[in-house]
Amino acid sequence: MIINAIDVEQLKNAQERLKADPSAGNKEPTILAHWMGGGSAEITAGERKMVIGGEGNLNAMQALLASLAACDIDVILMHAALLGLVIEDLRIEVKGKFNTAGFYGV
Repeated sequence: MIINAIDVEQLKNAQERLKADPSAGNKEPTILAHWMGGGSAEITAGERKMVIGGEGNLNAMQALLASLAACDIDVILMHAALLGLVIEDLRIEVKGKFNTAGFYGV
């Protein structure tokens, strides 16, 4: 059954595998950031790429906050699917405090 774009049967199978071997959940992703000039960096994770910074893109702080919000959405949708709850709309607002003094070396 698919709920919230999540295959609930696959999710339950993953839970069972992790109960039997919790170490199977250990992940060590590697991200490569390559400076593209100006304030842009091309980010590579395996075969996937995106650009952070530069004209028209999220800056690094915005991308970090967006990643945290997206992670929360994933967790909420997953647990809702396990409970059989269909989510029709979900929005998360994330705020961050960033003191630019350190950024400027002050």
